[in-house]
Amino acid sequence: MRAVLLELHARARGEYVFANRKGARPSGSGIQAAFKKALVEAKIENFRFHDLRHTFGTRLGEGGVSPFIIAELRGHSDIKMTARYTHPTEEGKRAAVECAIASAEENGHVLVTRRFRAGQATGA
Repeated sequence: MRAVLLELHARARGEYVFANRKGARPSGSGIQAAFKKALVEAKIENFRFHDLRHTFGTRLGEGGVSPFIIAELRGHSDIKMTARYTHPTEEGKRAAVECAIASAEENGHVLVTRRFRAGQATGA
């Protein structure tokens, strides 16, 4: 999606990727129409304009940006709303675990994971 938007921006007559015929900021319905057209041209399915808000919050969170800064950038008055738009990814969770392991090893600690079977913890 990023590549498509960058290409559209490069071809735009003004500062807006989705502009009206005069190159100015379009109405809300004009933005939606242009976005849908871009999705069709890019052969992207099952993607809503609103999904961009989720992606923005998620990418900021993955980048280590404070939830309070994300809330400010998003215009949220409540951090709970920010949590609704910031989603952990598999890559992000994996990187967090790898960071914990590296930190433990760096400090001479041994991490022990536990598996729970039949209500009993066993070291693994």
